[in-house]
Amino acid sequence: MTEQTRSPRHAAAELSSAPISHGKPVPARALHPSLPTSSLPPGTKGRILASALSSFATLGFAGTSIRTIADAAGINSATLYSHFSSKEAILAELVSIGSHELLARITAALAEAESPAQCLDAIIEATVRAHAEYPLLAIVTNKEVAVLGPDLAGPATAPTREAAALLRRILAEGVASRVFDLPEPEITAHILEGMAQHLAGWVDPDNDEPEQLAREYVRTARRIVADPRGSAPS
Repeated sequence: MTEQTRSPRHAAAELSSAPISHGKPVPARALHPSLPTSSLPPGTKGRILASALSSFATLGFAGTSIRTIADAAGINSATLYSHFSSKEAILAELVSIGSHELLARITAALAEAESPAQCLDAIIEATVRAHAEYPLLAIVTNKEVAVLGPDLAGPATAPTREAAALLRRILAEGVASRVFDLPEPEITAHILEGMAQHLAGWVDPDNDEPEQLAREYVRTARRIVADPRGSAPS
């Protein structure tokens, strides 16, 4: 969810860090393999994206071939190319899905919030839940987006930059109204964003509840911004 000062090429939807835990790759089986149903195309195209998501997460973009993706999707390479012009185009679609999912969740959460403090809670909760519910998507979009050229990365990560701008606006409003005590709001924004970047690398979907994770992240965010309400979520 960071992206005010970095280029679209590195925008990455900021949903998480690379799939690394204590220096070792995180097995794909340990993460939620699905994609948001509201964004997943039906039929063959959806199978291609699901296959690519798994392969990119376990093998990396460079280690994944078109044939690998096609085989896992139960099609041949020619059929795959009828849906996507290149492996980069598949990755860009995944990045776009993750980026739009994050912004949609944040926008919906903000619609129910009023004060800067409530808005910050909403952004943190929405971001954490997106990471916790779709960690594999988060990992791929953040780690692999750097391989995309500006023509693909720019549109795919545009919602991420919008989400980043929303966070910074809320922090600025909180400082202006003296709700938050932030000597360096931009640094604080990166800290808050960084909290979520690593979540997908260690979350255990079988044992970690998104709601509980969100509560803990909200508590920590409140301490970071010196929210006078304290660290206990309402």
